[in-house]
Amino acid sequence: MLEWRPTRMRLINRYICRELVSHALLGLAVFTFVFFVPQLVRLMDLVVRHWSNAGEVLLLVACTLPGVLSFSLPIAVLVGALIGLGRLGADSEIIALNSLGVGRRHLLVPVGVFALAATLLTLGNTVWLVPRALAEMNRLESRLLSSQTSLDIEPRVFQEEFRHLILYVEDSSASGRRWRGVFLARSTQDGESSVTLSQNAVLVPRRGADTLQIHLENGATHTYDPGDPKRYTVATFASSDLALSLAGAARRAASERTPTQESIGQLLATRGEGWREARVELQRRFAFPVACLVFALLAAGAGVHAHDPAALEQARGLFGERVCYFEQQYDAVEGADALVIVTEWLQFRNPDFPRIKGALRRPIIVDGRNLYDPAKLRALGFSYASIGRGSV
Repeated sequence: MLEWRPTRMRLINRYICRELVSHALLGLAVFTFVFFVPQLVRLMDLVVRHWSNAGEVLLLVACTLPGVLSFSLPIAVLVGALIGLGRLGADSEIIALNSLGVGRRHLLVPVGVFALAATLLTLGNTVWLVPRALAEMNRLESRLLSSQTSLDIEPRVFQEEFRHLILYVEDSSASGRRWRGVFLARSTQDGESSVTLSQNAVLVPRRGADTLQIHLENGATHTYDPGDPKRYTVATFASSDLALSLAGAARRAASERTPTQESIGQLLATRGEGWREARVELQRRFAFPVACLVFALLAAGAGVHAHDPAALEQARGLFGERVCYFEQQYDAVEGADALVIVTEWLQFRNPDFPRIKGALRRPIIVDGRNLYDPAKLRALGFSYASIGRGSV
């Protein structure tokens, strides 16, 4: 019996992992599609307005997927563990395993391997892939804008984003390529000004340039010098071409870099005005991988006691009855194996540590907010782990 048990256990572990992975992949496909659908609106807007080719469309989709996967991967872990373990229980396979001497605790081995693999995959996605995808998306939009393939003109709004020029359009087509009722006011460095009125205009795409070519139809240009009222001319035309510079708009788009596009090192080095946003983004990137572990443990039957002064109802709506909720903070730690701090309410900063130690089965505290002094907790007999300060 002792000779074949390790081999048999490996077969059982692989079988359970296969059950978890198959249902998780199904959940991943479904929830990735659900989360990706809202992004289609923005992608379609970019495709229509920027005259994107097939390669650019595929690149836009590829840059959007990592952000979607950050949400769908943890949920897929929860779905895979719930459905996989639920099917094993419904078919009495767990009972059969128990009769063979395989206890419920052993199920944590394949569930843990499954959760750890999903955690590492999600961690690589949020820490490495998502920032690069968002940065590439920003560069792509900037390149499309600088190559005069995008110009977001709102009808009946004066556009002042161009240098020495004001543009007004009465109406535009659904694609934004054809305008009706065009007003252009321009000024030159020598003081001369001109106003162009045109019945219709067509945008002419020209790749690789920093200008937007506009083909005007049936209009007139009024030229005058504010310093010399006698200098006034009117020139009518059946068609005329005008080039508008987009370099400034492209530079503005390229310079709009947000914390979501920064690397971990850049977020840690951020100081000053954007410090809080950088820390929030840093915590968000590690929250999704940790969610994979938490969801897998919840699906495997691990108990969680939760207390929060303000967010219990929201948590109940998210996790349902799989979590035990307590109105009093010390009731939540009664009989627990460890205390995990994930929020920094004032009442958590100076708790009754002897009471907590007496309530816990094991004196373990995991401090996700670095609220406590490691030396003090060690002196009180706690096993203490915090962020970036090691463990005692």
